[in-house]
Amino acid sequence: MPTALFYKLNIEKQNLIVKQSLSEFSRYGYDATSTNQIVKKTGISKGSLFKYFANKEDLFLFVCKKSTEELVRHIQPVDDPDFLSNIKQMLLQELDFYDRYPEVYQLFLKIQCDPNHPVYQRVIEDFEKVAEEIMEGVFQYLPDGDQSQQLTKTFVIWVLEGLKKEMLKKTQKNNQSINDIEHEIDQYLNVLKKCLG
Repeated sequence: MPTALFYKLNIEKQNLIVKQSLSEFSRYGYDATSTNQIVKKTGISKGSLFKYFANKEDLFLFVCKKSTEELVRHIQPVDDPDFLSNIKQMLLQELDFYDRYPEVYQLFLKIQCDPNHPVYQRVIEDFEKVAEEIMEGVFQYLPDGDQSQQLTKTFVIWVLEGLKKEMLKKTQKNNQSINDIEHEIDQYLNVLKKCLG
């Protein structure tokens, strides 16, 4: 995480460092990202960068933390007793976020594609905690039940992850908006509703 010196920078400089770091990490991943490119794009010296962050890993973890916080701010809780309506709204909000911030999506995708990477594992653990908190708000409307409730939660999360990836491909590949694919999301959620009985 950043040192106290980082927070003494003006907010514009802080944001520039985070933005350019996100750009590099999302493009090249953790291992292939060069801090030389980051300092070149931010107009600071490499020595200064490492006065702000202990090392590249700290910088990477901070960028991921900021990106996750931004995602959480974008997802507004929905207080609707209809479980699938909550799922749909949360999914649309997350898709909208990734549509607006494709570099964050690319970064998270790189992390998910290499879950055994030691640095990525730390991000995944933190992200899973945040995702669990978000989903608890949605799952509060899942009917109480037996032992199968945890299996249902896991199943729903798997379906949502697959659906989210598929819809993101469509928005990026076919240049469709979130509104363009909302009907298709409804169709998938109706199938999910039938599966859940």
